[in-house]
Amino acid sequence: MADELYEHIERLKSGLSGISKNPLLDLFPDNKLREIDRRAIQEPFIRAQRKDMLRHLVSAKIDHSEHIEHAFSLFNEIDVFDHLKGKCSIQPVFKTKGPTPDFLLNLANGSYINLELKTIFFADSTNVIRNIQDQYLKVNIHIEGVRSGKISDTEGPIVSWNSFRKPGAQNVSRYDIIQLIQGKLDKVANMKQLQYEDNPAILMIDFAPLDYHFFLQEALPYYLFPNNACILSGIFWHVCFGKIGERTMEWPEFPGKPCVGEAMIREGLLYRNWPVRAIVIGLGMGEGKRLIGLHAADMEDYNILQTLHSICDFVNNDLNTNYIDIGCDPLKQYANKMV
Repeated sequence: MADELYEHIERLKSGLSGISKNPLLDLFPDNKLREIDRRAIQEPFIRAQRKDMLRHLVSAKIDHSEHIEHAFSLFNEIDVFDHLKGKCSIQPVFKTKGPTPDFLLNLANGSYINLELKTIFFADSTNVIRNIQDQYLKVNIHIEGVRSGKISDTEGPIVSWNSFRKPGAQNVSRYDIIQLIQGKLDKVANMKQLQYEDNPAILMIDFAPLDYHFFLQEALPYYLFPNNACILSGIFWHVCFGKIGERTMEWPEFPGKPCVGEAMIREGLLYRNWPVRAIVIGLGMGEGKRLIGLHAADMEDYNILQTLHSICDFVNNDLNTNYIDIGCDPLKQYANKMV
């Protein structure tokens, strides 16, 4: 089987070379794409994912579109599958006429856990990435103008974006990020695939497409950021366990600037009446991927708890029971730093 997937994405990247740039396209690693092309020969799951990726990429053009996002979601399912198969017994669920989860986790007692993966993209992702492409285009036009002598070598345009800031918005707060994530997941409660064969369910929220650096400390209710000794609300903890009316603690822009943010308008995801026992949050890709597990303290499903501790780098609950495990390695002393 030819390196069709690798070659197709390489053509899209080449079409932008020297003109502009698409940060989502750049996240497809060449070595992983070639690996998928090879594995598709013998692995049915990889073959099906690759086929769907190519179907979307055929319709993709130089301007960013949802086709590239769909292709990346399919790619990310492979990346998550490869990451988890070394930590637990996992199998993909092939699509049928009825709703099915993305994966089943096989337990030693013969039962299963449904695992549904939701890959999170930029706020207003299509327009945000097109705006980024336009910024890169203006930078390259300026560079070419300087080279040709048509314009003086003065300070030109720069490229700047925030994964959670919509075009036209000036700033983005931690409150904004919490609300955006919750908003993207509001419909998840009605996803029937979570109830597949009445198995207990875990929802995985993966931030692989975003260039935003999250700390594991975001799984704490609050934490002290050492650079400026300010207390911040943990984004992921509040996504799962925040309560209506609770105020967020924000970055201080400068001394004397208020650091108490807006009041939450939604209940945390794990306080809602929906068929999810726990949430796993994925950060990064490939060998650098890290997982955070969050669950309510009164959720006593042994299989879910055991699975979380098997696959996650850090697990916490709404009572913040495991805060000490942040940066704690049994072979080392407690690491008093951001991780």
